[in-house]
Amino acid sequence: MGMSESFFVTEGLYPSVLTKEEPPEVIEFDIEVIVKWLFELWLTDDELRKVISEDEWLKFIESVVNSK
Repeated sequence: MGMSESFFVTEGLYPSVLTKEEPPEVIEFDIEVIVKWLFELWLTDDELRKVISEDEWLKFIESVVNSK
């Protein structure tokens, strides 16, 4: 079976990526848990601190908090 033939065989097995679904509602508790995890990540991941500055990280966390 060629590559194009296998595409048509598997196409019916998976739902269309183009279907429009409402995104799940994020509740405030979820954001609090995520922010706590992000702070812990910053404190424990040396590689992360090498890649992004503390100011950039705090701006990122602020954007997560303000996303609700």
